[in-house]
Amino acid sequence: MKYLIKKLLLILIIAFFLAISIDYVLVMLRNDEPLFIIKEKDNIKYGLLYNFKYNDNQVIFSVLNIKLKEKDLPKNNLEIIDKTDNCVDEVYNFYEDSNYIYSFNCHKNYYVKKDNVLYSLKNALKNGLITIQDLEEENIQFNKTPKN
Repeated sequence: MKYLIKKLLLILIIAFFLAISIDYVLVMLRNDEPLFIIKEKDNIKYGLLYNFKYNDNQVIFSVLNIKLKEKDLPKNNLEIIDKTDNCVDEVYNFYEDSNYIYSFNCHKNYYVKKDNVLYSLKNALKNGLITIQDLEEENIQFNKTPKN
């Protein structure tokens, strides 16, 4: 009986370290999502006795709330391309959220290039490849009108 308990305990310890190792490799080395997450709260993904805390541009790996490693996250490899030939003066609504309507003063022809694939700005925003904040950071000029 003691032998069986020792064997089960050893298997549990190995499984625990295997889970930590897999999640560590996925997040810290491959910039992927962890597999063995128990819960997520406030930009923290909790594993069994470890967690990944996501800040603005970095992830922090901790075991038993002891910070072991910190890593900068890669920036989005996005490129915004303006293919506008001539800008016809008209208001062009390209996106809206629950609070605002976003528009250009003329019909702009912006594209987003990600991983060598070209997306229209409208589709990139709709599918979450880019955000309005990304446009602001790239100094793209647009109008932001509150919804009534």
